[in-house]
Amino acid sequence: MEVLNPSAHRADYFGWLERRASSLILAAALAAGAALRFAGLGAREMSADEGASWAAASAATVREVLRLQAQLNAGKLALHDLALHAWINAFGDGVASMRAMSAALGTVAIALGYLVSRELLLWSQVSPEDDGGGHAEAAWVASLSALLFAVSTVPINYSRELRMYPVLLAATLTQVWFVLRAARVGGIKNYAGVTVFTALAVSAHFSALCVLASEGLWLLSLLASERGASAAVGSSETVRPAQRGRIAQREVVWKLAASIALGFALMAPVMWGALHAGAAAVGGGVLKWIRPPTPWDAVTIFKSGAGNFVLPIVGAVGAVLGWRWARGAVVFALVWMWVPVLLLLFASYMLTPILVERYLLSSFVPLFILVALAAGSLNTRGARWAGLALVTILAVGQDVRYFRHRHNDAQWREAAAIASAIVTPGQSIGVVPGYAVNVVRYYTAHEKRSEVVAALDHPPGAAPSVVIVFDQGLSSDEAAALRAAYPNPVARLQRLVVASR
Repeated sequence: MEVLNPSAHRADYFGWLERRASSLILAAALAAGAALRFAGLGAREMSADEGASWAAASAATVREVLRLQAQLNAGKLALHDLALHAWINAFGDGVASMRAMSAALGTVAIALGYLVSRELLLWSQVSPEDDGGGHAEAAWVASLSALLFAVSTVPINYSRELRMYPVLLAATLTQVWFVLRAARVGGIKNYAGVTVFTALAVSAHFSALCVLASEGLWLLSLLASERGASAAVGSSETVRPAQRGRIAQREVVWKLAASIALGFALMAPVMWGALHAGAAAVGGGVLKWIRPPTPWDAVTIFKSGAGNFVLPIVGAVGAVLGWRWARGAVVFALVWMWVPVLLLLFASYMLTPILVERYLLSSFVPLFILVALAAGSLNTRGARWAGLALVTILAVGQDVRYFRHRHNDAQWREAAAIASAIVTPGQSIGVVPGYAVNVVRYYTAHEKRSEVVAALDHPPGAAPSVVIVFDQGLSSDEAAALRAAYPNPVARLQRLVVASR
C-alpha cells in the first residue's frame, strides 16, 4: 500500500507553481490590466483634448481627417486619428466606444512590455545556444515587470483617454522589441520591423524621437564595448561565452542604425510641416498650461507612475543587483529611462516647458524592468514570492487611490445642455478657450453644432449671445474682458461658467 507524503505533495505543488509562475503572472497581468483599463470607460465626460481627436477622426473622408488633424492637433502626425476614424466607422462614436480603442491598445501594451523585457534579458544574459535557466530567469523578470506595468496608474490613465498616447506606447514598445530582437538574432524581418515601427512611432507622436535618441546612445555604447571585448579576446582566453557571442556585433550595430535611420527618413517629408505647425501652436500658447520644471522634476516624474518613491528606490536596487548577472539589460534600461527625461528637461529650459509624463510613457517600462530585476535577483523561492507580493501590493495601492479619487473634470455635457436651452434660433454659443469648441459640439445636438464657435475669434458686433468659459489657459485680462462682455452668469459648474450678454 502506497503511503502518501503530504510534504512531498506540497513540494510537488510548489515545484509546479514555480515552473508555471511566469505564465500565471503574465495571465494575471493581462486580466488585471484589461479590467482596470476597460472599467467604466464612459463614466467620465470627454475632455477638451479628446474633443479635438473626435472632431478630426469623425470626418467623413480620410482626406478630411488629415486636413482637420493638422489644424486641431498641430505638431503631430495623423496615425491615431486615422486609426480612430476606422474605429468609429466600425463601432460608433460613443465616448466609451471610442475610448475602448485606447483601452485595447493599452492592454496590448502590457503583452508588448513583457516581450520587450524578456527579449532584453535574453539578449543581455543568454548566449544563442543556451535554452536553459537563462530563459526561465528572463520569463520571470519579464512577467513581473508586465504585472507592474499593468497596474501602474500612469499607463492606466492614458489608456482610458481618447488620445494618441496608447498608439504611441504600443508602436514604441513594438519598435523596441524589434530592435532587441534584431540585436540578439538578426534577420531581415526584424530589421524591417525596426524600420516600420520607427516610422509608426514617430507618426503617433514626435516624443518618440527621444526613444530613438536613447537607442542611438545605446548603439554607441555597444560599439565601445565591442572594442573592449575584442581587446579582451586578444589578450585572454577567459571571456564568458555570452560576451564572446557579442564581440563581433559591429555589423549588427550598423544594420540597426541604418534601419532606425530609414524609418525616420520615411517620415521626414511630412515631419517638417507638422513641426512648423507645432512651433506656431506653441508660440500661440497651446502648451502654456505646462509649468516650468525644476531639475528635481526629472526624478519625481517617475514617482507619479509608482504612487510613491518606494518602487523607484527598488528600481535603483534592481540596477545594482542586476549589474552582476544582467549588465547589458541594466545599461539599456537606464539609457531608455533617463535619456528621454533629460532631453525633455533640456528642451523645457531651452525652448518651452514640455516635461510631462504623457510624453514619457515608454520610459516607465524600464523602471518596472529594474524593479523586477530586484525581485529576480533574490536567490530563494520564498524571497522571490515575498518580493512579488510586496511590489504588487505597493503598485495596487495606487490603483485604489486612483479609482476612489474624485476627478476634477469639466462638466462639458451639462454646460452644452444649459447653453443650448437658452439660445434662440440664429444665436450662437461661444466657447473659451477656442480649442475646447469641439467637446461642446460633441455634447450639442447635431443640428446645432454649427452654432458652437470660438468666442474670442469673433468681433464684438458678432459675438455669441452665450459663452462657456473653461478655467484653464485663460489670462487675467481675457477673464476680465469676458466678465465685462458677459455680465450675467447662468450657471457655475465644475471648472466651467455659462454666462450671457
